Amino acid sequence: MLPVMKSDIVLEKDDNILIIDAKYYAHTTQQQFNKATVHSANLYQIFTYVKTNKKS
Repeated sequence: MLPVMKSDIVLEKDDNILIIDAKYYAHTTQQQFNKATVHSANLYQIFTYVKTNKKS
C-alpha cells in the first residue's frame, strides 16, 4: 500500500556506498521569502535513502 522509495543508482565498494538520485528542475533552488532555498522534499528523500541503506 505504501510507495517504495528507491534511488536511481546505488554503487557499493567495500564499506563505501554512493547513492545517486537524479532530478531535473528549471531552477535548482526555489524562492521563499526572497531567499533561495533547496527543495526540502529532496533533502528528506536523501535522508531516507541514507538511513535505509546504512549497513550495520
